[in-house]
Amino acid sequence: MKPTLFFALLLLPSLLQGQAADGISKKNLANANLSLMDNHDPMSEKENFDLLPGYEVNLFAQEPMLANPIHMTWDNRGRLWVACSWAYPQLKPGEVANDKIIILEDVDGDGRADKSTVFADGLYMPTGIELANGGCFVAQTPDVFFLKDLDGDDVADVKELPLTGFGIEDSHHSVSAWRRGPGGWIYFQEGIFLHTQVETAYGMVRNYNGGVYQYNPRTRDLRIFASVGVGNPWGHVFDRWGQSFFVDNPRVHYLSPATGNGGQRVRLNHLISTEKQCGGDLATGTHLPEEIRGQLLTCRFK
Repeated sequence: MKPTLFFALLLLPSLLQGQAADGISKKNLANANLSLMDNHDPMSEKENFDLLPGYEVNLFAQEPMLANPIHMTWDNRGRLWVACSWAYPQLKPGEVANDKIIILEDVDGDGRADKSTVFADGLYMPTGIELANGGCFVAQTPDVFFLKDLDGDDVADVKELPLTGFGIEDSHHSVSAWRRGPGGWIYFQEGIFLHTQVETAYGMVRNYNGGVYQYNPRTRDLRIFASVGVGNPWGHVFDRWGQSFFVDNPRVHYLSPATGNGGQRVRLNHLISTEKQCGGDLATGTHLPEEIRGQLLTCRFK
């Protein structure tokens, strides 16, 4: 049997442009009805992949189940939570933000999503999500807020605002790439040009021109894990020993133990410069071929 490297292929749409007869933009109409988005042919998209022998690419979800995904994470029921934003990177005059967090579920176990639920809408450029405390933390600069479903219908009923004050100067570098790390802390990062000042119960947290944050969802303690002056960060992963690897387009860095919690500007241990990278993860699943286990996988930007 050929080994299969499975990942969720989320097709990025080009949004409908122009104005409807009544002056309401088609994009605004599509915000409420995803079926009005321009749909892509999955087979045409799939043909663009160059695969090594023995590997396959499987489509998990496509429009109109979601549109313009920015970030995703899995829950303990095997469902995929996706932050979708067609307002990114900015709205045009007359457009109304109605971004969403969508839950995708494979009900019949065939490896493809067949159920799509809108957990939250009315958002404006959510750039990161992470599940904790029975709900979902959402990055929407300058805020990080918490959404929770109370009645089991998979729709958010409660919204709290534990953090605010993150930099808003450049939407391309807003807090993003959320990842649960060792000890239950949530890690996320921001890029250059941003000036952040967040007041917490533990004191003021300030950072500028890029870095990595860590947040304890139980105690609501926010810290600077690394203030490193990176330009365009895209990902942060941990290996089995808790070591950090940081993807900063187009470089990959190792964040040494001395980096963490110092609050000082430090020099990164530069591992490699390659083509532009966007995101990354370590191949750890035993269902993956041995030759790639423990390897850092990244995606090429554009």
